[in-house]
Amino acid sequence: RATCLARSPAVAAAKSAAGAALGAADAACRIACGCDDGGVLLLAQRAAQGPWEVVAEARPPPHGAGEEDCAVVGLAWLQASTTTTALYAASASGGVFCWSPEEATA
Repeated sequence: RATCLARSPAVAAAKSAAGAALGAADAACRIACGCDDGGVLLLAQRAAQGPWEVVAEARPPPHGAGEEDCAVVGLAWLQASTTTTALYAASASGGVFCWSPEEATA
């Protein structure tokens, strides 16, 4: 189950400065979805009314003994450049995981 969502800041950058030069995957609307099982899914919607597709997945290292401890309770994006972002996921146990979605989808 989804526990939190965060929209990628790269969407605005892709549509403004370099939108014409980017491929379809890069120009897609992207959101990260934190899950109660500790997973983080990167979802993309390539058309305005199109379906959401899972394009990448990450699982932070476990920090607690119970399954409820691994639930992702917060997501935050860091815009490093117009083409690179970092996604931070916080778990219920207090662990923080950093992931680069661009590396996963390259």
